[in-house]
Amino acid sequence: MPWRASNVMNERIKFYLEWQRRWDEAEGGRIDVAELCRVFGVSRQRGYVWLRRFREAGFDARALEDRSRRPQTSPTAIPEPMQDMVVWARKRHPRWGPRKLRAWLVRLYRRGSSPAPVQWPAS
Repeated sequence: MPWRASNVMNERIKFYLEWQRRWDEAEGGRIDVAELCRVFGVSRQRGYVWLRRFREAGFDARALEDRSRRPQTSPTAIPEPMQDMVVWARKRHPRWGPRKLRAWLVRLYRRGSSPAPVQWPAS
């Protein structure tokens, strides 16, 4: 007998459909979401997140897809032109370390923003 193939999205949709079935049976009453999460092997918090996302998205299955964890903004990021300059300088002078590269960039561009000074970990 072959193994049944399944993917993450199918399991999440099954989770929601099972929740919907239990909701209909309870006629809008109390549903044991913790037990449902145990059956599907997810944390209770994650189960509530999926249910909330699915309802907020108007019952669109794409709401259950993984979302990026990357921050929307990075207030301390240096501008793109400076990043390009750092990459260019690093390729041109591969033996220069971060201190020398930063000193060279600060000397070259006094008015612009420069990378942060090197912070060595405390021992």
